Amino acid sequence: MTDTTDTAKKVCSSRQDQILDAATGCFCQQGFHGASIASISKSAGMSPGHIYHYFENKEAIIAAIVERDMADILDNIARIQRQDDILQGLLDSMLLHLTCKNEQKKAALKIEVLAEAARNPKVSEMMRRVDQIVSGTCRQFFVAARGDRPPLDEEEMTARAEIMGALFSGLTIRSLYGRTLDQEALVKVLRHTIKSLIVD
Repeated sequence: MTDTTDTAKKVCSSRQDQILDAATGCFCQQGFHGASIASISKSAGMSPGHIYHYFENKEAIIAAIVERDMADILDNIARIQRQDDILQGLLDSMLLHLTCKNEQKKAALKIEVLAEAARNPKVSEMMRRVDQIVSGTCRQFFVAARGDRPPLDEEEMTARAEIMGALFSGLTIRSLYGRTLDQEALVKVLRHTIKSLIVD
């Protein structure tokens, strides 16, 4: 019975990921309001009824996309926190972060979600909740990364974490400009900036 239940959960999770991946592509190409359940189902290779079996509507789909993105962020933070030198772990992860995050598809989706949050109170509240969770985790990260250095007061720590988040979000959005940047030079400046935000 347990094996059957586990298999069913894996199938369900796989189907949901299939839908979310398809929806991500549709939202990027057609916009949140332009993309229909029919277009998402066609991209996912399943019927609209199958989509509705897993998600009530497009709002539920975008909520799941935001939740999945948050889980990825928290997993990445947790991996860094498990390292012996947390600060160095963050610095070493920057190049990977840039090559993964600076993709036009992800940047376009981010803008679609933010635009919908400005129109839709439910999506706005969802984004605030996600931001609170990620920000709280980042503040814990700051405390651990500073080690024996004097602690920051809450206001200072919050402000620094906000600036760090703005740097990464901004780089993601700026990838839409389609410019080719020297990744090595960018990471060098970013390393210095992040290190200053955390330890100075």
